[in-house]
Order: sequence, then structure tokens, then C-alpha cells
Amino acid sequence: DCRFCRARIGILERLEEVRTNTRVPGAVLATAKQLGHRVPVRWPRMAPAWATAAAVMITLFTLSGRNQEAVLETGVLPPAAPTTEVNSRQLRSLSREISNLNVLIPTPGADISPGTLIQWDEVPRNLHYNITILSYAGDVLWTQRLEGTDWVLDDSIHLAQGSKYYFRVEARLADGRIVRSKHVPFQLARQQ
Repeated sequence: DCRFCRARIGILERLEEVRTNTRVPGAVLATAKQLGHRVPVRWPRMAPAWATAAAVMITLFTLSGRNQEAVLETGVLPPAAPTTEVNSRQLRSLSREISNLNVLIPTPGADISPGTLIQWDEVPRNLHYNITILSYAGDVLWTQRLEGTDWVLDDSIHLAQGSKYYFRVEARLADGRIVRSKHVPFQLARQQ
């Protein structure tokens, strides 16, 4: 959520959208291949021991996870486990269900103006939503906390006509997790 990371995400998402058919010259490819062959690969003496230790740790982690699932499947919880409305198995299934928040309207890259409706899918078990408007460089320009699954862009947000921006919606869940939408690019429509 820092300024640097937001800017980097904005750049990466812009790069993902751009599809270029740029051909790499043969001389550049030949030089890259030669550089790849010049670097000798040297394994440290301890590499086999590190690999063995990593395999043991992964195995122990996997086995401990299976034991917890077996306890939850039988319905018997350890006595010290707190009882809540949502048990940990439901939270795990919820985390598998929700990968990101889906914005319904507007479509990415749309020209929008004040009064435009922004709408997204409801996320189950949310406490509230936050909508954030960012500059094209990744600076946060506006943030608002919302209860519903829609919001209307109003005149109180001072955005330049014809300029490009992003918005992002995030759902704050009761278990402390945050589910975010992708950064959706838009342009503020020029008024005639």
C-alpha cells in the first residue's frame, strides 16, 4: 500500500495491457545467448544439505497441515480453540473462493464523467469497502469508505478532464483479510 508499490503495480498493469509485436534483432539475441553460455554454474558445497533441509521442512509443514484438516473434518476441536461464528475450515474455503474483487462497471479504459456509476460484485462476510482513486503515476487522490457495492463519481473530486486515472476497490473482511480488485484504468471525459 505504499506509494512506491502502488506506482509499480500501476506500471506493471499498464505493461500487461500493452501488446507489442516488437521484433528483437538477431544480433541482440546472439549476444544474449553468448552471455548465457559464458557464466559457469557453480554449486556451493552446502547446496545438497540445504536441499535436504528444505525437503524435510516442507514435509513437516505438509504433514502438520493434514493433521489439522483431519481434526476439523471429524468435528472435534482442541479444547483451547476459540469458538466463533466462522470456523477455520470455512475461512480456508472462503480464501480459496475469493481471489480478487470483480469490478462490473465501468470497463477498463472507459471515459467517465461525474455522475458515472461504479459497481462491483459483493464479497461475502465483508465489513465495508474502500474505493481509492489514483493518479496515473500511482499517487492516491481520493479514498472513501463505503457500505454498498456501488459508488457514483462526484464533482467534489478534482480530476483533470482528459487525464488518465485508476481506481481500485477493496473489501475488508471480518477475519482481517483484504480482498482487492485490479487497478481499473479510466479517463475523465472532456465536457463539451
